[in-house]
Amino acid sequence: MTNRVRSQRHPAQGWLSPRRGGQIALGLLLSALLLWLTLRRIDMGEVGQALQAARWGFLIPAVLTYFIDLGSRSWRWSVLLRPVKRLTWRDLYSVVTIGYMGNMLLPARLGELVRVGVLHRRGVAASAALGSIATERVLDGLTTVGILLIASGFLPRPAWLAAGLTTVTVLFVGALLALGLLLAFRPVVIARLVPVAARFPRTRRPIGWMDQFLDGLGALRNPRLVASAIAIGLLAWTFSMLEYYWVFRAFALPVGFVGTFFAVSAVGLSTAIPSAPGYVGAFEFAGVAVLGALGVASASAFSAVVLLHLLQIVPVTVAGLFCAWREGLSLTPR
Repeated sequence: MTNRVRSQRHPAQGWLSPRRGGQIALGLLLSALLLWLTLRRIDMGEVGQALQAARWGFLIPAVLTYFIDLGSRSWRWSVLLRPVKRLTWRDLYSVVTIGYMGNMLLPARLGELVRVGVLHRRGVAASAALGSIATERVLDGLTTVGILLIASGFLPRPAWLAAGLTTVTVLFVGALLALGLLLAFRPVVIARLVPVAARFPRTRRPIGWMDQFLDGLGALRNPRLVASAIAIGLLAWTFSMLEYYWVFRAFALPVGFVGTFFAVSAVGLSTAIPSAPGYVGAFEFAGVAVLGALGVASASAFSAVVLLHLLQIVPVTVAGLFCAWREGLSLTPR
């Protein structure tokens, strides 16, 4: 069944279809609201003073660390894709870079679907790529929650953070259990759907896509692959922490390594919600709130967060556009 549908166009390839209009509109509205809530309590004069006093030399290691972080995330994805196709981190680095560029230019994390489309050109079925990304997102979320729980044990924990941690923990654990159940009952489900596909030909393609999606979840069957993915994920978040650390050093913020791990994890979770291109609004809101909980003044926090955000948007967008040009890709939907 999988082979019969592999050449067919998958819905994920129409990543700017009208059906996503509601999600995109919700993300834009939410981003605008969060950005307004952030800006209304910021003194822009103090922000300007903080930017003038910043030590810009620290931005060089911050940018370098960011691209090393992309390499570690490419490595982790290669591990999760191993049951589908063996690819090295070098094979996937440009794919990940293009996907991140897509998230910076497109709303509602549509860069993930751009990543699916580019990987499909390398011979991986679109649904299988989606399955591997779903696995990646869930494991990444659980890793982030774990970092937050450990880091918050050494720091003051606001009431809103305790409630939020409980909620996201339940969500990610539930998502992992759901994916595990899909895999566990796969033989039964597919066996029951094969006669349906034979009787109703129009169901063959969606059933085939589901079968391929379950292929993409295959790493969850292998404890060694899961352990490797989690370990590499921790390495990736360490590089993310170092990027934040260099920017915080540029502004002389009183945030140590534990506080920086705390900040990068909280901001990372905020980017999971639907938002405007580049997570504008959600990124600033979460960053200022977390740094405020660590005792950083709002103007200094906003200055550091905005500069950090620009360091994530601009370099990866330029690199992603270059990689897309080399691949012969266009962001214009067809």
